[in-house]
Amino acid sequence: MHKKLISALLLATPLLSLADGSNLVLNGSFESVLIKSSNRWEIFSNISGWTGGAAGIEVRNNVVGLARDGVNFVELDTTANSSMFQTVATQANERYTLSFFYADRVSNGQASNGLDWSLNGTQWTTVSGGNGGASHDWKQVQFDFTASGATTLYFRASGRSDQLGSSLDQVSITSAVPEPQSYALMLAGIAAIGFMARRRQRQA
Repeated sequence: MHKKLISALLLATPLLSLADGSNLVLNGSFESVLIKSSNRWEIFSNISGWTGGAAGIEVRNNVVGLARDGVNFVELDTTANSSMFQTVATQANERYTLSFFYADRVSNGQASNGLDWSLNGTQWTTVSGGNGGASHDWKQVQFDFTASGATTLYFRASGRSDQLGSSLDQVSITSAVPEPQSYALMLAGIAAIGFMARRRQRQA
């Protein structure tokens, strides 16, 4: 009986961990950075959770556009094209979802905008580089991946290095949501645990 109970627990635990939607990225919306007032921006070498590239990280408080989440967002074409990264404590062989929002800079041309991202720096993907409109048009990127251990998430400006670049906000890495059949398996495991516990109490 004990072996059956342990097996049921082992079955349910990984699926429960997959259902955990907490964000593993620290300061993903950049709200930990204090900008003195709205309509201002500042450049930092590093910010909470993030290590900046050679030209630092520009944090903007609702200036030339509105944040997607809170009041702050990031631009990586600071005094020149720059970058930033953060290492996240993902677990080997577990599935995760990366999500973030980007927007081409308001009234900025295609050649000037540009934002790339990468997991572990092995392959880079460009997600922006269009003409900016009259207001921030935030678009979401989502990408599911299986971690091989800790994951380092990178972003970099990739347009013309002219201090006018694309915006980034609301970055997250969360455990991937299980497929419906996985939910059914998880519920079956939980039911088995409850059944074994009640049976054990009756036999005590």
